[in-house]
Amino acid sequence: MTSSVKGKMGEAVALIGSIALAASPVVAAEQNYDWVLRINQDRVSDAVLSYEIADTDAQMLMLSCEEGGQRIFVGSNHLPSGAQQLQVAAAGIGQMINGQSRYVAEVDENYFTSVSLDDALPIFGALARSDTWTMASGSKQWTLTSNPQGRTKIGEFLRFCRG
Repeated sequence: MTSSVKGKMGEAVALIGSIALAASPVVAAEQNYDWVLRINQDRVSDAVLSYEIADTDAQMLMLSCEEGGQRIFVGSNHLPSGAQQLQVAAAGIGQMINGQSRYVAEVDENYFTSVSLDDALPIFGALARSDTWTMASGSKQWTLTSNPQGRTKIGEFLRFCRG
């Protein structure tokens, strides 16, 4: 497949994802959420960027990577049971993220974990530039906001992942 065909296919997938997000009913993000970046330099140098309420276990969206690994994993405990896809959009770019949900009995909730994603995907750059993200699964959609400090944390996370 030529690079121009791959590029057109990528544009089509992004457009379809954006259309699907626009058609989903919006569930506003709960108040008091903010972006938190944790870098662990202990055993393995890794980072977690989460959209969460401080000092709680409430994490709407979580991104994780190893330093220089150029791969990102996405997680969420807000998706419906059995979810196998999460759509994320920002700055006019949409991305369908495949993964799987599993029930975690200790905390009595479902947790979605993505497949490994290339950190060079255009959606990650769009997330670092955008004030508003949208994530959706099934018929539910959430809006996540980002202030300048949040966008700085997102940029730091991406630089860490790229090495």
